Amino acid sequence: MPSLARFSDKIKRAKRIRQRFVPGWAEPFGSKPGGQIYVRKLDVGLRIAELYHHFPDVHALPDLADLPERCVIKPIAGNGNRGVFALDGGYCHMSCSPVTREDIVSAFENDPTIARQSVLVEEFIRCAVKKTGLPRDYKFYNFGPTCAFIHIVERNSRKDQRKNRHFFVGEDLSPYPHQIQKTQVHSTDELILPDCFEKMLHIAKTVSGSLWSFARVDLYADENGPVFGELADFPHGGNGYLDDADLVLGKLWRGIDGANSLDFIRYVPTLHRLVLS
Repeated sequence: MPSLARFSDKIKRAKRIRQRFVPGWAEPFGSKPGGQIYVRKLDVGLRIAELYHHFPDVHALPDLADLPERCVIKPIAGNGNRGVFALDGGYCHMSCSPVTREDIVSAFENDPTIARQSVLVEEFIRCAVKKTGLPRDYKFYNFGPTCAFIHIVERNSRKDQRKNRHFFVGEDLSPYPHQIQKTQVHSTDELILPDCFEKMLHIAKTVSGSLWSFARVDLYADENGPVFGELADFPHGGNGYLDDADLVLGKLWRGIDGANSLDFIRYVPTLHRLVLS
């Protein structure tokens, strides 16, 4: 197999380089607020979930009765839904069970990837398609302005993954032929999309196209239109991709960052500063 033929290998290479040389253009990927600031500046008609509070760490979190009854508590950065609690009257739709402040503090303390992070309390988006539970997550896998596929996640339980549904489609809405991850079985149920889906696709491609890199653009849809979720540059950390998808996506990757064979030029100012320092 040729070196770096796979999507997973290219993600891991880009991640290693980015850990040593962090170019300014990559800041939108660094944290959830960083991505929000970036899409606000782009002014593409994308709503940002309302931020209720920003606490320095989980220990500064007040009693849940002092927070909005319906809200999402999450770390400022991270992946895999670590430390995310979607609350509605003390009931968490992520764990499908009641939670207390102590449960949330314990979850942060027991996970070294989020233990020291600051904590956001945000608006709990109401889904445009289904009226109860968590909103659907629309993940656009884009290489610059080109959309490879869209992963639509309907989360119904964090404990029992079999209750969750995963839809994979191309931008023409045809079923995506390759399974991405072993745990994400493609649902064959009827897929009902929000009225604003075409707008979501256009916005997602505009955002990733402006970065000119690989970017997973995560959006939600409420009754008023698209809502920003986050930007991800290294989904799943480059791990767990099944062979067919890994090779197909690897062929779409260009250069160091995924969408431009000359993207190494963007690292030159950073490298120059490091050499002179």
